[in-house]
Amino acid sequence: YPLRRQRQMCIRDSFRRLGLKKITPYSLEVFDTWYFNHYPYLKKYFSKDSLKDQRVLEIGLGFGSVGEYLALNSKEYTGVDLATNPVRLMQKRIQFKKIKNAIAQNENAVNLTFKDNSFDFIVSIGCLHHTPNLSSSINEVYRVLKPGGQAVIMIYAKYSITSLLLPFFYIIDLIKNGFSLNKIKSFRRFAYD
Repeated sequence: YPLRRQRQMCIRDSFRRLGLKKITPYSLEVFDTWYFNHYPYLKKYFSKDSLKDQRVLEIGLGFGSVGEYLALNSKEYTGVDLATNPVRLMQKRIQFKKIKNAIAQNENAVNLTFKDNSFDFIVSIGCLHHTPNLSSSINEVYRVLKPGGQAVIMIYAKYSITSLLLPFFYIIDLIKNGFSLNKIKSFRRFAYD
């Protein structure tokens, strides 16, 4: 999907704006601090205590900030993404932190290869709405979720307050930081989300 590549570019832009150039344990720590400060509400949906005895599936890995947090705090972590780069990055994170019982692999959210009732907890942030069939993706989540399990799914709302105010944020950013072709590409992607 070309849209997936654009999404990764937005994340890479944030990484670069922080002055980071290479993927290292230090640069990922800096990025993750920024990420969870930027999205402070996320961790309340999956606290360390609630994860400790859980088999966790994350669908859509992005830059791996959420995945690393889930992997460090759960009994077992599986991260999946259709795109190769997020999987490779999550594998690096697992390697850097020497996390046992954690894997990252390529999967299609519309047709997951896991058995029914495989996971206690499933997280998908900003991913499922990018699939060709949102209903099929959500059905797959329910299929692989154990009875009594919990799923945290966040999808973007087309007419949210954020999407309505986004043009104003863009103009402020242009005034403060100047114009560039990459900013237009990032804005187009942001406007889509």
